Amino acid sequence: MPRGYRLFFFAALGCVVFAVVLAWLLQPKQPNLTGDSGYREQSANYRAGGSDCEPSKIRALPIGLREGKADACAEAEEQHRATSNNLLEARRAASAADAAAIAAYQQARIAAWGFGAGIMTLFAAIAAAVFAERAAHYTKSNYLSYRAREAADLVPAVAINGPMIDAYIENLGASPAAIHLINSAILLTKPTGPIKFFFPGQGSINPVAIKPGGRHSFGQFAFPQGVDKAYFIGAIFYATIFEDTHLIPCFVELDRAKGTAIPHFDADWSIWENELEKFKRTRKQ
Repeated sequence: MPRGYRLFFFAALGCVVFAVVLAWLLQPKQPNLTGDSGYREQSANYRAGGSDCEPSKIRALPIGLREGKADACAEAEEQHRATSNNLLEARRAASAADAAAIAAYQQARIAAWGFGAGIMTLFAAIAAAVFAERAAHYTKSNYLSYRAREAADLVPAVAINGPMIDAYIENLGASPAAIHLINSAILLTKPTGPIKFFFPGQGSINPVAIKPGGRHSFGQFAFPQGVDKAYFIGAIFYATIFEDTHLIPCFVELDRAKGTAIPHFDADWSIWENELEKFKRTRKQ
């Protein structure tokens, strides 16, 4: 497993453990409810006022005492009924309180574990964003690598061939290119200012395709009479299959006596670069 993925795996495991431990710590204690454990059911033979209130015993009393005893037993019965009703209401209230406590406990548990799940969800979202960023980075890198590998690569070349000067562009890349503009000229003195954009007889052309390994000539020029040194100036605009537009400048010092063609890289191509930007905007329209 790559080192980066190992780190991510252990980070994910640590986050899960942290979320579970935190949820467990936040979980409330279960309420200790007594319920009806202290309640005793009333005996089926219970009679309010005791056994003296049994009808048979009341009838056995003297006539003068029967009415008083009956009233006392009735009052005891009423008190017993009221007490029973109060006890029933208290039991109902206690049951409701127990139910509320249980509901609050369950809700607190759900909230605690929900908080832990939220942390894991947050980590998952962060991980997804990180992986998306990495995927985009690798996709872009692969695309740029593909473009660098597959794009056209035009290189100028100038050589002295007897009384003639051969100048051409060669495609050393892996895909075709299209030349949109070409300029070239032979100068007797080294230019000191910005290289001009147009030379007599040169300019825009219909796009010319150069396949990989192919060439396109600037033209064949005769070496100026009576001199041994001259300067070749040339430049092109070309586009790749990826719709990129480029400037290829060429500035070479020619010495016929020595048969040498020495490239120079100190020329000022600012005018050409400005025209290239104009050309790019024209192509996009």
